[in-house]
Amino acid sequence: GNAFAPADVLHQLATDTERDVREEVAGNSAAPDDVLRRLAADPDPDLRGRVAGNSAAPDEALRQLAGDPDPEVRKVVARNASAPGDVLHQLATDTDPYIRRSVALCAAAPHLLRALAADPDLREMVAQNSAAPDDVLRQLAEDPGRLVRPAVASNEATPVDLLRRLASDPDPEVRKEVAWEESAPDDVLRRLAADPDPN
Repeated sequence: GNAFAPADVLHQLATDTERDVREEVAGNSAAPDDVLRRLAADPDPDLRGRVAGNSAAPDEALRQLAGDPDPEVRKVVARNASAPGDVLHQLATDTDPYIRRSVALCAAAPHLLRALAADPDLREMVAQNSAAPDDVLRQLAEDPGRLVRPAVASNEATPVDLLRRLASDPDPEVRKEVAWEESAPDDVLRRLAADPDPN
């Protein structure tokens, strides 16, 4: 939507009979808080999902949508970088595993990521999260799971010293991910180029 649309126009469009028009308002970062709160209560889950993904949605609307009966709406809230911490904590314990995974992939709060890293079902997603703190990445680099260490190796936030260590990992998938990582030092890349494993 038009980020420069006047508030009175957005108020009017929010009640338009065309669903697509209301959806555009719901996703517009210039939409007034009262409009977004009202649209967050709309019976149409697609419309609520647009509010859930709006970075300008008021915290109250996101709190309401975090308890939405539609899991797709809750998943969009979990991916909203503007969602307040209490909302992410709530969604981190959601009964739907895909919503918990979305929180693990998108959350930026170090304490929440530390807690999520303790869940075996979420470790891979936390390992992929570029906001994961160094201590969490170091912990996950020791994980025996076949998908977790490659995720750490491919994370742009993985410290160089940890990439050096992962370049010697017995799993060829981990070494391959280190080789693809842009921050891998030249000496590590040379060593990996001579790796006998064709992967």
